[in-house]
Amino acid sequence: MNFDGLTLRGKMYWTYNFAPVCRVKPSHNVYEIYWVTKGEKWTYHNRCSTHHCQNGEPNLSTLNFKRDYKINMPKYPTRLPFNLLQCLLEHFSNEGDLIFDPLCGSGMIGVVSYILQRDFIMGDLNKNGKVVFQHLLDFYLNNDGLTQDIEIRMWWKNKKNYEKK
Repeated sequence: MNFDGLTLRGKMYWTYNFAPVCRVKPSHNVYEIYWVTKGEKWTYHNRCSTHHCQNGEPNLSTLNFKRDYKINMPKYPTRLPFNLLQCLLEHFSNEGDLIFDPLCGSGMIGVVSYILQRDFIMGDLNKNGKVVFQHLLDFYLNNDGLTQDIEIRMWWKNKKNYEKK
């Protein structure tokens, strides 16, 4: 394969708990995220609006974002959390930039790109991803999904604290 004009700029890791309800033996997983640009011109912003930049110095080698499980929505094994993609797009792109994801899976990169006013091109061979993408678009664009995400996280956190007492 020939990749003329593309440059690997770096590799980051996203770590998460694969089975958050498993109390006996938690399972952890790691995604490798490659940062590739076309040409010599590229963007990097030192800060973003997610918790890892707002609570101290940003660490872009290992990103720790919890999976945001959706209730009553089709499941897709590789759907990345909104905040993780928000972090990456805010650090490495500008409004109006073109984001390309040839293995988009559930299409979450398209949802986040759209909300952050980036253009995007996506593709995937799995047709089930399109169904999940349509549900995610509806959730975030028509049903105030960001607010719902926060409410669900707070409910889950309060429930866990209550169970400890």
